[in-house]
Amino acid sequence: MKNSGCDNIVAVVMYYKRQSSTTWKKVPINRLTDTKVTLQSVSYDEYDVKLTATNNENITSTSSIVTANFLPSKSVLYT
Repeated sequence: MKNSGCDNIVAVVMYYKRQSSTTWKKVPINRLTDTKVTLQSVSYDEYDVKLTATNNENITSTSSIVTANFLPSKSVLYT
């Protein structure tokens, strides 16, 4: 999981917890390690990264999206 110029993605901010097949709840978090989330994949452009994760407590039916933004310095922007 590498972005050019940034080897470590310190997780972020908000993730969306599935409440039903069509409803997502926005849940504030400080870091990925504060939640029971396993990183599944990562995609990014120059400054944005989207982490797709699965909630360990209900790994079969509850998926979560964690979204982070990189500043030009490649630091993580907490929102």
